[in-house]
Amino acid sequence: MGKEGKGRGRSTGASTPGNASGAGSKSKAASANGGTRQGGTLVAANKSFGQNFLKNPMVVQSIVEKAEIRATDVVFEIGPGTGNLTVELLKRAKKVICVEFDRRMVSGETVGPTL
Repeated sequence: MGKEGKGRGRSTGASTPGNASGAGSKSKAASANGGTRQGGTLVAANKSFGQNFLKNPMVVQSIVEKAEIRATDVVFEIGPGTGNLTVELLKRAKKVICVEFDRRMVSGETVGPTL
């Protein structure tokens, strides 16, 4: 193997699936990196936070069912992200408390008391 094959993290400019060659559009890059729409803007997952956006409704439903949440439960969700899981938790639990560290995911709206 030649020197060109050893360079880790080097860009060759070649077009690969999920990698648009040329323009380098932010939305295409965000989509390829597990991005999701938040308020009409495509947000790329912040891997330093370990983010992965939960998009599949069947997975959301499976998580909620396996959690066996009752109407008297208080649920603490860390990293609600786009809120796909949060919406389903709110349908079943007495109260859902969410903590989000990524400011890009927070709309500034607060429901209930803040700490």
